[in-house]
Amino acid sequence: MGDEGATRLSSRRWRTLSYLAQHGSASTLDVALVCAVSRLTAHRDLVWLHEAGLVRRERSVARSATLSPTTSGRCQGWVDC
Repeated sequence: MGDEGATRLSSRRWRTLSYLAQHGSASTLDVALVCAVSRLTAHRDLVWLHEAGLVRRERSVARSATLSPTTSGRCQGWVDC
């Protein structure tokens, strides 16, 4: 996606990346609470960020996912790399 993907990030998706960078990882529920959106909206945003290569997803045995920023997600100019 390259630089063009960064310019298409909504403020909510920027907030999600910022939260992940600050906390290292988060669940869909964490993102929903931080962004004041439904879990479905948070899930859609996280899927978009994952497909853009900005976050990585790690599934646990309990069928929950933990998401964390990738190197590309951390190095978008809003946080020190």
